Amino acid sequence: MEKDKIISKLNIKDYNKELEDILTQKSFSEDVKNLLLSMLYKIENSYKDYKKIKVNVPAKKEMLEELLEIIKNVNGIKLSKITDENKNEKKDIVLEEERKIIAIPRESRILYLLYMLKEESTNSIYSDDPLVKRFLKQGKAMNTAELVRDFDGWSWNVNIDELDNIFCNFIYQSINILMNLDSNEKKQDLFKETPLLIKQKKLRKTLNQMIIINAINQDKKEIANVQKEIKEIGKELNKLSDGDKYLERITNKRISLEKKVEKIDKILNNDRLLKQEYIKTNEKLDQNKRIFSLSDYSEILEDEKTKLLEELEEYYEKQNPDNYLKEKEKLLERYNMLTEINLDDTNNNNDIIFHFIKDIVYVLTSEIMATDNKKAIIEYIYKIRYYKLLQIDAETKVKDIKSTNLFNLEKSIITKACNLKIMNILSKSVNENYKIVSKILDKRIIDLEKVQIEAVKEDNKIVFNIYDDKAIEGSISFTKVEELNIKYNKKIPLFI
Repeated sequence: MEKDKIISKLNIKDYNKELEDILTQKSFSEDVKNLLLSMLYKIENSYKDYKKIKVNVPAKKEMLEELLEIIKNVNGIKLSKITDENKNEKKDIVLEEERKIIAIPRESRILYLLYMLKEESTNSIYSDDPLVKRFLKQGKAMNTAELVRDFDGWSWNVNIDELDNIFCNFIYQSINILMNLDSNEKKQDLFKETPLLIKQKKLRKTLNQMIIINAINQDKKEIANVQKEIKEIGKELNKLSDGDKYLERITNKRISLEKKVEKIDKILNNDRLLKQEYIKTNEKLDQNKRIFSLSDYSEILEDEKTKLLEELEEYYEKQNPDNYLKEKEKLLERYNMLTEINLDDTNNNNDIIFHFIKDIVYVLTSEIMATDNKKAIIEYIYKIRYYKLLQIDAETKVKDIKSTNLFNLEKSIITKACNLKIMNILSKSVNENYKIVSKILDKRIIDLEKVQIEAVKEDNKIVFNIYDDKAIEGSISFTKVEELNIKYNKKIPLFI
């Protein structure tokens, strides 16, 4: 073990020195360079607390190396000045084509914009859907900036004013708790290949809805796109309503494609015919669009044939009766998912938000019930605490949504922790014990394992003083506590 520690220390890179070397090659102002160096220092200083709170985060080495690579590829960073004249204007700008950013002089804002500029990693979770790509990019940027934005090396405070999109952050962090979106282990499609979402079909649906609502909240023009898709799917479902007619149309289309492929083969295999068709085609084209040579024309025909064969393959698949039913079910699922969204008032989709949280909690509950590992249970306590304090909007946290599932999840893990002798039992009543510990977990104390509790009587109330190590962090009071299991006026640790 000691040998491993020594080797580890020998392998520590001086990231500060590496950043300084990168900055010597850049024409950034001294203020920008100082902010970047300060940003690196804050990441180094806050990482331990950040990891403690969130549990599943990338290794510090990975984060720093990724950040240095981004800075290396940035062409320009400028600082915007806030004056009385421009205070209402947008201060942060990402110029993707020029690979430049303009930011207010704050480390967390620069870090966020750098990640908004970052190109998608080939190993990251991806999707072909532009709405999903946009969501993942902004979510990842806000998630990374959190390390500097909400942590200062000794406390954890959420600065929601600096979150460009609170709702997007809520969705991202919800999924991140289950899937570890920052993992670079394997590229996977967020909707098609993720075992979690295949297993939990409801979550796949509500996640899709949440991403669409997020896109609409950012740009109301997306409403028209959703309405158009609903209309197009409706037409397709009408075509699929009569199976015999549908298969007849597919067969006719397939025959038509086969004839086109046959015609191209005939032309390509006959030099005289190829030349005739080449001349005919060129005669129909404008002078500046004519095909240069016979070989070029052959290549165009080969490309056309390849596309027709690909399309033909799709129609062979569609002719299969099993695939017909799958296609119908897939379209109906998408149609129902879209039509459930309140497009008239996108701020009034509380049912979808409620079900999304419910689906997240369902998966977490399944995972927790499957383990008795003490280390894993402690990590889940941190995850649940983080999740219930997560902001959905400026006024609402997850814990404010009255969900029996979330209540049962927290209650079950607290009870499990007590039964496994991970946590001290404050009351022999399961409900009372949960009530007290849940309130304690509402505090933004970084290291829960250092928390100490002291029960005292004050003005006909039972007050629980909460200590973060030795410093008092706050207190919670109850008019009555049934079956209290600890002595008054004596500090005990929350975790054993």
